[in-house]
Amino acid sequence: MKKYFYGVVAIILLLSANRVYSMEKQDLLPKSNDMSDVKYSDVKLEQLLRLAEQGDPKTQFRLGFMYEQGISAPQNISEAIKWYRMAANNGEANAQFNLGLIFYKGEGTEKNSSEAAAWFAKASENGNAKAQLCLGLMYCNGNGVIKNYKEAAASFKKAADQGNSDACLCLGIMNHKGYGMQRDLTEAAEWYRKAANKGNGSAQFRLGMMYSKGSGVTQNNKTAYVWVSLSTGNLSGPLKEEATTQKALIAKTLSPNKLKAAQDIIDKWSPRP
Repeated sequence: MKKYFYGVVAIILLLSANRVYSMEKQDLLPKSNDMSDVKYSDVKLEQLLRLAEQGDPKTQFRLGFMYEQGISAPQNISEAIKWYRMAANNGEANAQFNLGLIFYKGEGTEKNSSEAAAWFAKASENGNAKAQLCLGLMYCNGNGVIKNYKEAAASFKKAADQGNSDACLCLGIMNHKGYGMQRDLTEAAEWYRKAANKGNGSAQFRLGMMYSKGSGVTQNNKTAYVWVSLSTGNLSGPLKEEATTQKALIAKTLSPNKLKAAQDIIDKWSPRP
């Protein structure tokens, strides 16, 4: 059974000032929402069709997901869009988010950033944290909407308040780089910390480097080593390689006793819910 929330790859590509965050390689792009209480192998398509045709939005959403993913039904993006749209027009936030994702990616249909942003906005208004994250990214990049850092920060804040670690990370970066606001390293470190405590590897690495340099926090190589070391288990690609290199460099600054103390913290650490 598909899980309601899929894992989110947390590597951020910092590009130019005109394009702060990239979703082009799905570095922060969430996956489609699903209904966690459904065992799709036990669902009969004919039964769902009858309920959906009667106007039940959750059933319409489930049908859309089944057609999108090819679960217990032939994969058909046009059918998925049809049923998602019905559910979305009936106020189903998950369908609104999934429609936004389909039009953003342009997989199986023509890419339409403006329509993607519109559906993300509707889902955001209905409290969907992943839509709030995506809408914030689109405001940062001026993708499908007029570029507006204040709107981006507001959207990230809504998602962050619901515990979305990538939104916390984005707020940290905005404060760290001074995008649309006065640069505030202390505030950046606190947002990184919120994301890092949830196991966000990119935030852990950034927070560790702030401790290494004493940026926005009191310089502390032991704490830096802890966060950078934790990040290596949650990253991939070039950022993982960089974190591994920095971990080794920071380790050289620690005495054997401090290194052991740091490793004890790492061994006992677990992400906060």
